[in-house]
Amino acid sequence: MAVSQATNEAQAADRQVAEAIAALNPINQAIAAAHEQQASAQTMLTLLDQWNEEIARDPHDRKILEQVAATLSDRATVLEDAHAEARVQNEIAEETLSSLTARCDQLTPALNNVNAQLPAASEELRAANVALAGVTRSIQTLLKSGPRA
Repeated sequence: MAVSQATNEAQAADRQVAEAIAALNPINQAIAAAHEQQASAQTMLTLLDQWNEEIARDPHDRKILEQVAATLSDRATVLEDAHAEARVQNEIAEETLSSLTARCDQLTPALNNVNAQLPAASEELRAANVALAGVTRSIQTLLKSGPRA
């Protein structure tokens, strides 16, 4: 019996470990994403430092300035695309919100009407149940008394 209990406890512990590992997966993914963002930010900082060093050495070096401008232009394009996508998503969300708000405004009076009718309907149901109970008792009484001649 002790072996069986120990086996059950070991299996329960194994399940808990598996659940803990499964719970850690999203956390590990978030940490990996954060590390990627940190590495990307560090790369951008390094690039900015290089640009600053080049500009400090010779602020009139056209070739360097053109390279910096091209890189900045590429980065601006990426940011503009992300901004445009975010704007479209925001517009869709606003339209959805507006539609849902209108639907809510449309349904609220009907819901209020139903809620207003509930007490009377509940009373009618109660009265019908009372009447049904009375009729049921009458039928049972007639059945018990047997056939009439």
